[in-house]
Amino acid sequence: MPPLRRRGAQNQAGRPRYSFLSGLPNRRPNRTNGVGYQGVRRVISFLFGPNRFTVNQRLRLAETEFAAAHGAGAIERRRGDELEVGELEQLLRGASLFGQHRLVVLRDASENLNLWNALPQALAAGVLDGTHLIVVERTPDKRSKTFQFLVKSADTVLEAAPESPARLLAWIAETAKSRGADMPKNAAARLLELTGPDQERLSNELDKLFVHKKIDARLVEELVEPLSAANVFELLDAVLAGRPERIRGLVGALKTSEDPSKIVALLAGQLYSLAVVTAAGARQDLNQLAAAAGIHPYTLGRLKALVARGLNLTSLKRLVGVVDRLDESLKNSRGDDWRLLETALLKATSIRSAAAPRR
Repeated sequence: MPPLRRRGAQNQAGRPRYSFLSGLPNRRPNRTNGVGYQGVRRVISFLFGPNRFTVNQRLRLAETEFAAAHGAGAIERRRGDELEVGELEQLLRGASLFGQHRLVVLRDASENLNLWNALPQALAAGVLDGTHLIVVERTPDKRSKTFQFLVKSADTVLEAAPESPARLLAWIAETAKSRGADMPKNAAARLLELTGPDQERLSNELDKLFVHKKIDARLVEELVEPLSAANVFELLDAVLAGRPERIRGLVGALKTSEDPSKIVALLAGQLYSLAVVTAAGARQDLNQLAAAAGIHPYTLGRLKALVARGLNLTSLKRLVGVVDRLDESLKNSRGDDWRLLETALLKATSIRSAAAPRR
């Protein structure tokens, strides 16, 4: 996935200043004497695209390198939906208590339209020397002034496009070999069918499968959730986390290949499983609970994480009511069923428990 552009990313010796930028074509030599993060005045990086695996991989490497050079305490991570426009100046020009260097990671600023629109002016006003700002977006509006400003003015721009199915199959084979697992081609192909081309999800499913050293298609079908079920879990997670843009993105992805009535049925199933976990309490053994309820332990484990974030029976009952009313609306609808589903889920974000933090 080639970047759109990369500038000012080498030191005088011609080596990449940051290894997480290695392999990107250089546009302009750097005039500082810095090596690694030493000597950096200020850097702005823009990482975007639907391939979360690539974006997160580059981001983790950047944070690891920065922490090794300047300490993890000088890394600040913020989300657009939890940041006010008035906080931008402090974020971009505030000094660190841990030294003269700061790494600021700003994710999903476009989820807060006021913040997204204010970003170009705030960046044009200047970023404090010693600050490396990384702006991370999943699907930004490429027509927006902010997107065009970042592409034009950032020192590094990386677009993480989805990989082709052929490349993903090759990557699965390479990963299995590096982890010492025996995974034939038909098992890899079945995994890709079940997960779809989301490389981040593929990576997570492979971690689960690599507990076993011999992985065949039967084991893949036993342990891996189909794409629609996994997306419905993420949809429920986004509702409980109060993330409207994530809900819109997931609904947009589902509507290309799924039926809205099927999604509502899957939501009802997830809520039933949530009720089982919530009623059982934190001390109940997952394997025993899974056997009694006829639900896969992995599914219960993920749902238990939602309960741990603050979901309670009162909120759960309200969610069940939303899904029941949505199901009835779809049965009587003669309009846009997907719009009905999206609108209902967006309204359901108000059900979030006060104990559940925005993420």
